[in-house]
Amino acid sequence: MENKSAIVNRLKNEPDKFIQFLKNNYPVYHASNVFLRDIQHAVKSYFNYYDIKITLTEAEAMAGEIIRRLEASATFIRIDDRSWRVNNPELTVKL
Repeated sequence: MENKSAIVNRLKNEPDKFIQFLKNNYPVYHASNVFLRDIQHAVKSYFNYYDIKITLTEAEAMAGEIIRRLEASATFIRIDDRSWRVNNPELTVKL
């Protein structure tokens, strides 16, 4: 089983893995909006997946770091301080 610090490092250093988790577990699509609270709860859920409990305060801090990295890579485009547009064509819905 992975420890908490290994998961924190993965979230910080490999945000694409978090995007994959979002894609597999939440309705996140290219050009859709995501909200701060959604990301915070997804972070908490990510840790729960590995049977590691974290507080909402910890999830909030990690969500902020992930969001900054996803903004820097232009995967998230800031709408305001609590919402972003997803800019990832790999998340396009194929009909």
